[in-house]
Amino acid sequence: VKIGALDSLIEVVRLLPNSETGMLEMAAKAFRQHSNYAFAKETILKLGDVGQLISLHMENHRWDEAFQLSNMHPEYAAQIYLPWAEWLAFNDRFDDALDAYKKANRPDLSLQMIEKLTHNAVVERRFKDAANYFWRLALEMVSAPPPPDIGPEEALRRNEALTQNFWDLGEEQTSTTPTPTLFLWNILASSGFAAQPVQNLLAQVQGGPEAE
Repeated sequence: VKIGALDSLIEVVRLLPNSETGMLEMAAKAFRQHSNYAFAKETILKLGDVGQLISLHMENHRWDEAFQLSNMHPEYAAQIYLPWAEWLAFNDRFDDALDAYKKANRPDLSLQMIEKLTHNAVVERRFKDAANYFWRLALEMVSAPPPPDIGPEEALRRNEALTQNFWDLGEEQTSTTPTPTLFLWNILASSGFAAQPVQNLLAQVQGGPEAE
């Protein structure tokens, strides 16, 4: 479909009965391929396809419309949060992205993002940010179920590697090293971590980095 033909196509769409779903689907696809949001929306509304309309809103970053529609149709809410989280992360809105990953029921992606943020802060020697991220990562790992594809030994190895990475750089600026946070992280990296009930671990860390 040429760009100049889109006006003619929408006129055809307006004449088609709602029962002509095949033709309407083809028209909606053409409008979306040519990034004509208004014509695509009109066609999808005629189809009555709520899921496709939400998808159209998302691909055009019209998140308010997507969430407004999901409020009226909660069964579609889950499909919004993961793309929303990825868009937030792409636009450096990391805290919002972490919350969106949780709402998308993807705590694994939330943990991956915190690990990346922590690593970047350590490498860039932003020790205050690193301390905050380590603290948040520790609390996330305490409350989250273990990843199904990672055994206890691999989880321990990863935790110890992250801790050592922070220690190696922290030794260069010991005055800014957040000891309580490292203490907490050592709890998570210890061999006894897996054996401790979540309630006990939460009781140990609930004071935050400044508790000591």
